[in-house]
Amino acid sequence: MSDAGAAENAVGAAAGAPAERRTPWVAIVALALGIFVMITIEQLPIGVLTLIGGDLGVSSGMVGLAVTIPGILAGAVAVFTPTLIGRLDRRLALVLALLLVFLSAVTSAIAPNLVALLAFRLFAGVSIGIFWALLAVVTARVAHPADLAKALTVAYGGVSMAIVIGVPFAAWIGAMLGWRWAFVLVGALGLMVAGALFVLLPPVTVQERSSLRQLGAVWSISTVRLGVMLTLVLVTFHFTAYTYASPVLQDRIHITIDGVGPMLFVFGIAGFIGNFVAGPLLRRSPRGTFVALPIGVLVGVLVLGLLAGGVADGAAAMALWGLFGGAISVVTQAWILHTASDLSEPATALNSGAFNIAIAFGALVGGRAYDGGGALAVTVSAAAGLALAAVLAGWAAVRDRKSSVGA
Repeated sequence: MSDAGAAENAVGAAAGAPAERRTPWVAIVALALGIFVMITIEQLPIGVLTLIGGDLGVSSGMVGLAVTIPGILAGAVAVFTPTLIGRLDRRLALVLALLLVFLSAVTSAIAPNLVALLAFRLFAGVSIGIFWALLAVVTARVAHPADLAKALTVAYGGVSMAIVIGVPFAAWIGAMLGWRWAFVLVGALGLMVAGALFVLLPPVTVQERSSLRQLGAVWSISTVRLGVMLTLVLVTFHFTAYTYASPVLQDRIHITIDGVGPMLFVFGIAGFIGNFVAGPLLRRSPRGTFVALPIGVLVGVLVLGLLAGGVADGAAAMALWGLFGGAISVVTQAWILHTASDLSEPATALNSGAFNIAIAFGALVGGRAYDGGGALAVTVSAAAGLALAAVLAGWAAVRDRKSSVGA
């Protein structure tokens, strides 16, 4: 059996997707809108940072906690979601997560001070963790096995769309109507998507209650363990570079602050394309795609930080980096589904937790690197971590091939 065929069958069996059921593509699109809402609400304070700070009378750095704290909470919640929700219909869990986003957004919009805002943002952290933990396995459960790579690509397309459209649009609304209205509108969208998922997504039931023991069993599978470690390292150092892309662009290619936005837009569009290119590549060669992912991110970061000498070079480097960076979510979760067998739900939860914690940690590492040595230190730190990620990916692919041959 080919690499792609074996992976497809393994993922289909792990997810329990019935072969006779057609893929409900409208429901898959609704899932994509759900993760779109989650990423937008998570990153929304970044786009209105100064507006919130000015209104509440605090520094922009303090407002940044409205992103960091929910991100860390989301990572912790994601890991334990299957255990905490027991045998609850996963469709209802996703709907409840979106209702929590609505609650968080509406209460954040009326927050009188930073303490209240941070408290209300905790609801967002819980909802983000639940949705991230269940997205891949629910997609796999409702999709036909032959459509799985495409279904994951569509579902995780919401991540890229949030970066390209969601966060910038929310920032524009904040500038036009005020930051509080930006929260209200995103919350309202979350409420509408919750209704759509309840109607369009079929029930996703589980037979057995997940337990903490299953997390240990998942961690004992070497290919899953390496996959989660790769996610943690890759996402950390990807965001080490991405969080400080603005000063790197200004230092390397000498653009003004006004030129940073278009460069980030190039990155976002390339990321959106990369997300959708990942599906066909996963069908053809899961292991090859998995190994190529960190290498591509590494090359893009190095070209931008060390070789780019002008606007055209910078745009090309951002496009290359974005092409691979945009595929991180779908490729890493597809790998976990491929290697976790019947433990796919706790495995994807563990991977989602690693992903969200890595985002917060990456910003911290990038900040320390920039304060210590400027744009060059950011590039070198990110490149060293991404090189380690490439080694982990290669090691995981070799272990997976050996286990496949042994079976």
